[in-house]
Amino acid sequence: MVGRKRRGERGKSFAAILAEVEASGGPGESAVAWSQPVLDGEFTDEHGVWWQLRGGDALMPWKRVQQLLGDPEVRVLRVYANEARDVLPEERESFAAEIRPYLTDTVVRTAGDYTDFLAGEFKDEHHNHLLVVEESC
Repeated sequence: MVGRKRRGERGKSFAAILAEVEASGGPGESAVAWSQPVLDGEFTDEHGVWWQLRGGDALMPWKRVQQLLGDPEVRVLRVYANEARDVLPEERESFAAEIRPYLTDTVVRTAGDYTDFLAGEFKDEHHNHLLVVEESC
């Protein structure tokens, strides 16, 4: 038989090879778990506080994002890769200007711009609010 191996001579299946690669994290590197609180629907902060996505829908209206950004009592986090950074009240106006075109689908993309943002409102067990804005590219 040309181009065919006998059943006993076949190598590993694609599924078996994929399982090995996933278990090892890839060739020569360990697996990296990316933090995606909005997509995951939950977030545990550095103090061990567990936050749950409010409403279960990651598509927040821009008006609600603006309200949360304007409230100094609401903590705002910018998440990119595995880094979560607080957006301070004095930075929020410029942050809003940066993310608005992406969250309202009015962005005019330049060549090579693969940036995107996703916003989600979270609450903890004490009904505190948290706005998480995930950046991806």
